Amino acid sequence: LAFKALEIIKEESCGKLDYNYCNIFLHHMFCYYIGKDVILNNDKTAQIIQMDINNLDRPLILLEGNFIKLSENKDLNIKEFVL
Repeated sequence: LAFKALEIIKEESCGKLDYNYCNIFLHHMFCYYIGKDVILNNDKTAQIIQMDINNLDRPLILLEGNFIKLSENKDLNIKEFVL
């Protein structure tokens, strides 16, 4: 998933890659993902509301009118992005 690539960039920004460029890139990617629709492992469609730098693959989502922090709900995962 795309979040794995962002996680690698975040990890490598502390030593191997330029921290400032990585920080700018990650910030722009967070802005890009906000508002995007995703399909969850329960086959329901949700919308990304807020990204979390410490849990890149566990954002805050809007599912059927409810805000859900995936970092606190381990039963749900993002399966794919709606294109």
